[in-house]
Amino acid sequence: ANVGGSLCNQCREGTFGLSELNPFGCIECFCSGVTRSCSEGVYYRDEIPIFIHGETNRFSLTDREENNELPSQFEANIPENEINYSFNDDSYIYYWNLPDRLRGNLILSYGGKLTFTQRTDGTGQYVEDQDVIVKGNGITIAHSRSNLEQETYSVKFVETEWQTLQRQGPRPASRADMLTVLSNVDSILIRASIRSYTSSSGLSDIILEYGVRQSTSLGRIREIEACRCP
Repeated sequence: ANVGGSLCNQCREGTFGLSELNPFGCIECFCSGVTRSCSEGVYYRDEIPIFIHGETNRFSLTDREENNELPSQFEANIPENEINYSFNDDSYIYYWNLPDRLRGNLILSYGGKLTFTQRTDGTGQYVEDQDVIVKGNGITIAHSRSNLEQETYSVKFVETEWQTLQRQGPRPASRADMLTVLSNVDSILIRASIRSYTSSSGLSDIILEYGVRQSTSLGRIREIEACRCP
């Protein structure tokens, strides 16, 4: 739908980044609604790792509304780069609230992945729910994992993998939703209570991909736009 030209090998006006992996062919320019003229930015993939050493006190455990915060009685396993918590109360579904390093302007993480490893102990069935919640600029988006038994998991920051949460209920996230949230992230939450009774939860090896100008071994990013000011 977003491709033109006699050989169908050009992006239509207001789109960029021709790719056979995109069902629309090209990505629509967002540019915060200021312009519809953009092109593919020259960025390369890099990673922001979170090391538990020195960051333990910057985590918190809350409910999805970031209320009912638990006492910060965390156990740090430095060799495994893991933070753990043992629950005494299973009346709430708790979320890990990630440190400040993964907040603010994360627009260059669009198209990149958030990867983490999660180990839990408990009884009962795995409970389906919203597993990763990101809030920013008055918008909340959520992702639900397809396999709760998988310890190491990645979610990509593209709108097709997320829902936007509204009072009327969730709806599929749009590209505008995703970029608006990423431009000023207030919090990233990862669900800690994934069983009907979770006795302990551990989180480790948290890595966020983002874009940099210099070349890296992870290769070129194709999804980040460079806007032309009108």
